[in-house]
Amino acid sequence: MSRYELASTPTRFRSLFLSDLHLGSRRCEAEKLLTFLKNHEADHIYLVGDTFDIWHRRAVHWTPGHDLIIDLLCERARQGVRVINLPGNHDPHNETLHPAQSVLNALIPGHRSVVHTTTGGKRYLVVHGDCCDFWPLRSYTFSRLGSGIDWLLQDSLASRLFRRASETPVLRLLILPFIRTTDLFALQAQRVMEKRLTRLATGGGFDGIICGHLHRPVLQQRQDVLYANCGDWVQNMSAIAEDSQGQFVMLDFRQHPAAQPQEFAERISPEHHNEGVSSWL
Repeated sequence: MSRYELASTPTRFRSLFLSDLHLGSRRCEAEKLLTFLKNHEADHIYLVGDTFDIWHRRAVHWTPGHDLIIDLLCERARQGVRVINLPGNHDPHNETLHPAQSVLNALIPGHRSVVHTTTGGKRYLVVHGDCCDFWPLRSYTFSRLGSGIDWLLQDSLASRLFRRASETPVLRLLILPFIRTTDLFALQAQRVMEKRLTRLATGGGFDGIICGHLHRPVLQQRQDVLYANCGDWVQNMSAIAEDSQGQFVMLDFRQHPAAQPQEFAERISPEHHNEGVSSWL
């Protein structure tokens, strides 16, 4: 089907949760995502928002690998896999900006939020997470505007000059405090959002929440509630999986791209908490 090879025996999970694929943007790691999907199978596949990131129908970064991802997901759905697609703040609302959207939506209906039940009977709210966003202007319109600016700056003269300037020792000293301040503010904002999402799960009587949006992979038991963030396929290349016993694992494809999946699955523990910061939401 393509140049990406299947593992001799794809790893099988009961459920897979992936978020923030950002198909259509230059930042999407489509080749790694396709390899991951081909080497992991599940009875349930949740696309936890921001599957697409298309700010304009004439400005789409779409490769054959993107088509193969859509084909694979649709084929899994036709085979009986329960594929669920949740909208995010970057997903096009009530309009079709690329034919792949129509193909995916025809087979996989969208849901604002769903409840996932494990084999042990525990119930988890699955939602993208922008409903609890720290930023009041984090709407689809502003997200689309941000995607457009990001697209235009990717290969612009201004961005190349900025990168070159940031490599100059004197200018690095001037820029570094600003970057550190921005990162600290972003980290604080993300922690506020995580608390809001955790309260959302607690208030609904759920055993936990599985979300995305923050591009910050986390799998942590917080008191009596599980907080799970799938991460993204722009920077972290991560996903969350549920095994046949109802246990969750964090899959980190970035650190172990060539390993067999069971070699890089990290089981949930109270200590596991990725403190990385991402400002690209």
